Amino acid sequence: MNKRKILPMTFAMLLLFTFAAFGPEVNAQDYVIFADNDNLECLEVENDKQINGTRIKVTDCRDHHVQTFKIANSAGFGAGSTRINLKTSRGKCLEIQGGGSSNGEEVAQWSCDGSPQQDLRLASGFRPGSTSFISGRILFTHSSKCFDSSNRPFVEQQSCNGSANQVFRIMRKTQNTINLMEQAQWKRTQASNTVAAYNQYISRFPTSSLVPAARNQISVLQRLINPAPAPIPPSSPGGTTVEQSFWNLIKSSNDINDFKAYKSNFPKGAHLALANLRIAQLSRTPAINPSPAPGTNPPPTTTPVDPKLEQEFWDLVKDSKNVADFQSYLKSFPTGAHVAHARLQISRLGGTSGGGGIGSGPTPPGTSITPGTISDAQFLNGWAAKLQTRMPISIKDIQLTNALVLPGAKSLEISGWTPSFSVSNSSRIAQANGLKPFLLGQYCTSGATQRNISLVSRTFDNSRSSSHAYRITPSDCPGGGTGVLTPGGGGTIPSGPTVTPPSNTTAVEQQFWDAVKTSRRAEDYQAYIDNFPKGKYVPLAKLGIIRNGGNLKTTGTGTPKPKPPTTTSSSIEDTFWNAVKGSKDEKDFERYLKSFPKGKYVPLANLRIAQLTAGKPKPPKKPTVRSDAQILATAQPGNLSELARLRKFFVISNDFAVKRNITNEIRKVLPQLTVAATERDAEFFISYKAIDQTTNAEVANDASNPNLKGDMWVFTVVPGTNPARIRLHRRIIKNRGFGVFSRTPDINSARDLAKELARVIR
Repeated sequence: MNKRKILPMTFAMLLLFTFAAFGPEVNAQDYVIFADNDNLECLEVENDKQINGTRIKVTDCRDHHVQTFKIANSAGFGAGSTRINLKTSRGKCLEIQGGGSSNGEEVAQWSCDGSPQQDLRLASGFRPGSTSFISGRILFTHSSKCFDSSNRPFVEQQSCNGSANQVFRIMRKTQNTINLMEQAQWKRTQASNTVAAYNQYISRFPTSSLVPAARNQISVLQRLINPAPAPIPPSSPGGTTVEQSFWNLIKSSNDINDFKAYKSNFPKGAHLALANLRIAQLSRTPAINPSPAPGTNPPPTTTPVDPKLEQEFWDLVKDSKNVADFQSYLKSFPTGAHVAHARLQISRLGGTSGGGGIGSGPTPPGTSITPGTISDAQFLNGWAAKLQTRMPISIKDIQLTNALVLPGAKSLEISGWTPSFSVSNSSRIAQANGLKPFLLGQYCTSGATQRNISLVSRTFDNSRSSSHAYRITPSDCPGGGTGVLTPGGGGTIPSGPTVTPPSNTTAVEQQFWDAVKTSRRAEDYQAYIDNFPKGKYVPLAKLGIIRNGGNLKTTGTGTPKPKPPTTTSSSIEDTFWNAVKGSKDEKDFERYLKSFPKGKYVPLANLRIAQLTAGKPKPPKKPTVRSDAQILATAQPGNLSELARLRKFFVISNDFAVKRNITNEIRKVLPQLTVAATERDAEFFISYKAIDQTTNAEVANDASNPNLKGDMWVFTVVPGTNPARIRLHRRIIKNRGFGVFSRTPDINSARDLAKELARVIR
């Protein structure tokens, strides 16, 4: 809808869906959502966060409220047509944040507000009264796309394809369900048969009847394990050989005490980083560097690292699903060959880069973040963590709920929402700009200007169907970004060197590419380009970005000219061509021509473009939006008596509160009338807009605005007319001060209309 015009019928239908009140939760029952058929992996809220925008992930099943969901619906349960909402144990609804329809957008939680992106459909056959579980797909109604767990650990939407990654089992959380989870986990624990596995089982199912058996098996295993070697004085002759012998004896151990004994005997040993890693893995706590003993100096950070030790460390963690393992690598080898790959894995697993400084965790309130010698990624993650500890932050009518590091973009995005967005664009911009003083204060004292890092502000209205965003850069700060004003009035904060991968990275680049080449996230391909801007897979990475809904970065103005392929790029060209040759999208072949303008497949690419565009219908023209005056000029005059036998009405407004107010007032007087389920079911329409009398512009329905007036139309659509014409039965205009001053014009107008309809409705 043009925000000053009557809503088109299709959008009116959408608004009704978002306005319709949720039905009761199904028997107030708790449900568990399994992402596999073995009861081993379940959906849960990431890190048990309560803020809007928190992602939903796939992880090991456990008896915990973060893996508990409720189902709410507004109608009965039918064969695959039931509209439902999935709620977390904290009462948040699952949705695609922002209502996007692209593949790869992640499922997150948000306050339940009736927006279209919170509407889901389940596979057929789910009837809570007679069935306790269902197995099948979960589909978003706004995008017609399915929950998909193929890009673990997080759940995203993908085109429905019937794969196993789109089959979820929803089971009522009864003791039988918990027993199934316990038994499946017990089988996996028995197969592992380690002390760590049994301890993990006890932590996940502390009330299980199998806990005594787990404790008994732990005792058995501990008796079978060889005792730790007796302490060997570090000053013993041949200490280096003794240390290596000690390490060879314990390096494959699953007993945490072995590695603690190593640290005790060799506090500066060559395998200290690996020992810390194994302690962290066996105790399931993040690995940390050892603190220096009192009175001793810590080892210098510039001590050369044995490449073999680093590679051994990396081989131990590279396939891990634990964020702490990769953070431990970054902390132990901050300039290692696999730094870029470690950060990628941390991002995929939902963590933030560690390594001390800003990246190691939230900054205490009242402290200023300084660049120091940390990388840009660490700086951004620390800044985000500091803000998140304070969220939600309320600034006027806007509530800031999330701070997100944009992958590969050297930007921090702060997002928030407001329940009182005006429908006019100028008011929306003015409201979002009200955040600038606060954001500038955060930005200009953070050290971001010295790194040329930008801050993105994105503000959504309560349905998040539209947003306003802007970017803050160093030029917005005092001094034009040449210095940073600290809270105490200090001068410029110097920037430190950033951590970059070593130049000789052929093997590392190949490992990185192998890790991302099958990804369905544009950010992964962008991360490859950022770390290897001259890498041999850059053309394929760009293709991956575009195919997964991302935007290619450009430098300067205009589109960069493609570089001609070098003599060593034939294999890359072949790989690129093999990836697109079966495509039915002419854009894929256009991308080939841009990347390889003199490639050997140019004639075939041109032929495929010609074949795919031949006879292709042109996109339909967008319908012309008519102004109120144009609609009135062509409207047929009518009267309310023509509505005497009609029963279903449909309220059109951008404001959900207005829709609710008008509906309630009409139904109080005329309970025989009902709200139409869809636009097609409606027999007549009620449209309402709030107008500012001083500017004659459409504004929010703000009770504090003394210049507010309401414009209500009651109309029906003349069938068989194109463009659609209306028959106007009544128009009511109310000023803000009319009647009881505490009421807004929408309520006054609705009450008057209800009284008039009561005289004619039979």
